[in-house]
Amino acid sequence: MMSLTPHYGRRDSSMPINKTAGALINSVLLVFAVTAPSLAADTEQMIRDAVAYHDQAEYQQAIDLLREVVRLEPDNGFAAYELAYSHQANGDLKDCAKVAGRARRKIRNDEAQAELLPQLSMIQASCYSQAGDTRKALKTFEKALQVSPGDFWLHFNISITLANVGRLDEAIDHLETAIRINPWHPSPYYAIGSTYYESNQPVNAFLAYANFLQREFNTERCVNASRWMIDVMFSRIENDKANDSTTILLPRSPDMSSPEIAALDLALGLAAMTNAPDEKGTALDAGPIADSIARFISIAGEMKYDSDPDSFFVQHLVSGARNIEAEGVGTAFSYFVTSVAGVEGATEWLESHDAETDALVSYLESLAIQDAE
Repeated sequence: MMSLTPHYGRRDSSMPINKTAGALINSVLLVFAVTAPSLAADTEQMIRDAVAYHDQAEYQQAIDLLREVVRLEPDNGFAAYELAYSHQANGDLKDCAKVAGRARRKIRNDEAQAELLPQLSMIQASCYSQAGDTRKALKTFEKALQVSPGDFWLHFNISITLANVGRLDEAIDHLETAIRINPWHPSPYYAIGSTYYESNQPVNAFLAYANFLQREFNTERCVNASRWMIDVMFSRIENDKANDSTTILLPRSPDMSSPEIAALDLALGLAAMTNAPDEKGTALDAGPIADSIARFISIAGEMKYDSDPDSFFVQHLVSGARNIEAEGVGTAFSYFVTSVAGVEGATEWLESHDAETDALVSYLESLAIQDAE
């Protein structure tokens, strides 16, 4: 069973998720921007001080200051959000939900603070979820989505709660919606890759991780994603040395509604089988792994998807492979994946192939520019 524990914050940052034998995902750091309304000078400074206390993990000091702001300005939704957030960080989940819920009721007819409503709903639902009250969490999310159906973070965060209770198909639906709303943000690709993996959809998982690694660099999540890509590929191969045979393990329930995905399931296994070690447990160096990754990305990027060319799979998963192929950086990207995963020899390859590495860096930088725009 996949376990996701959301923790909400103010700023974008790396969001580590740890994979264990019993749980693919144990924790996610979710973030979104909160814009402060116009505040009186004294309360504005109090909120800045409270944020500083929070950032130093001095949560009770932050709570005390923010309580005073809310007492002085009962309709200040931003201060209430910050107070709920500090309660959450301090483990005061009931207080977090109570503060957020009260603030939502106070500002629901205040157009100047309308943008805070989905954010207050998210933190309230998060605290319900962390407290184990999934019913209230989902009810809060669903009500918020009725009002703000195009809110990226609502779709992203409800997916975490749904995944925690094993409703993986619904979680995937919301993650796909989040990606359609904002195809540049790395987090939903990371989360959907793990959910696909848990749902026994290896091709989708592999491509989702590849898309994530084109959008985020140098974080613990990148290490996890790159290792999971390798695991998705090579865990499908079983060698029987005694009988001199190799078996490709296909998904228990392949997506037969798409002949292309069924073909890619086989291609993923064949790409790995070409370079799989003769004995289970034998470590591979970077060359064979990178070659297998590059081979599969090339197949996925060049395949024609006539059955449903406008599907989410084609438009938002395969697109990453197509872009890599179009830029001619498949080999460098594959060594980048193996390097981030810590495979011996990968970093040395990147350092000794300046032209290929520079082309990859330029391509990844161009994606970052598009994200910023």
